[in-house]
This record gives sequence, structure tokens and C-alpha cells, in this order.
Amino acid sequence: MMNKFMLIIFLVFTLVGCDQSIGQSQNQSGENQTEADSYLLSPDDFEKAYKEKEGAKLLDIRTNMEVKNGYIEGMEQVDWFRGDFKSIVENKFDKNDPLFVYCGIGGRSQGCVDMLKQAGYKEVYELRGGMKGWEKANKPIKKS
Repeated sequence: MMNKFMLIIFLVFTLVGCDQSIGQSQNQSGENQTEADSYLLSPDDFEKAYKEKEGAKLLDIRTNMEVKNGYIEGMEQVDWFRGDFKSIVENKFDKNDPLFVYCGIGGRSQGCVDMLKQAGYKEVYELRGGMKGWEKANKPIKKS
């Protein structure tokens, strides 16, 4: 009985591991990523793509308190925790324009990107590691 259980556990982990490697590629920084997170960009790739994409908009979804500590130049801030977040974003940003999203460390932006894609936004990019990743990469930060 124990051998069957161990065999099942082994097969599950093997299948999960195989599933995660399907469709992987490397971004410009050499990090592995899957097709599903192909718009999850390192700070270098995020900065480069934002500068190169025509009509690109930068969305900071952190709170006002977080923004006071520094932000990426050119951003428009809409607090993810606002009850009317989705309607504000839909009124502020065209669904056909590339939209670059970041938060503090990457947790909120992942949910935001999913929500925006479901709402019909065509190109949504997320900053890997959020503002902390940006700072760690020694990227320029504006202060109010």
C-alpha cells in the first residue's frame, strides 16, 4: 500500500514538473519564463519596452503612502485597493495602448494584470519584483 502511495506522489510531482517546463523561453535577461508570463519583465526589459512602445502608459497601483517614498517617472497612480479601481483605469487608459503596471513587490500587479486582460486590454506588462525590484536594479526613482 505504501509503495503505491509513493508511486502516485512521484507521478504527480513528475507531471507537475513537466507541465511547468512546457513552453518555457528566456527573456533578454536570461530568466526562464512561460508563455503565460511572457509579459512579466525584469526591470531592464520593463524600462526598455516602456520607452520603445508607442503610446505606452505607466500605471503605479500602490497606495499614496507608498508613492511618497518614490516612483517611476511618467507614472499615473491608481490605488489597487480603491473600490472603483477598475472603472478609474478603464476611463483613464485605452485598451489598445500598451500598459505597464507595477506595485510594491509584484503581488498586487499580478492580480491587476489578470483583471486588465480579462477586461480586454491588449498589451499589459508587469514589472517583475515591483518597485523593490526596480530599486534593487538601481533604476531611476523620482521623489515628490
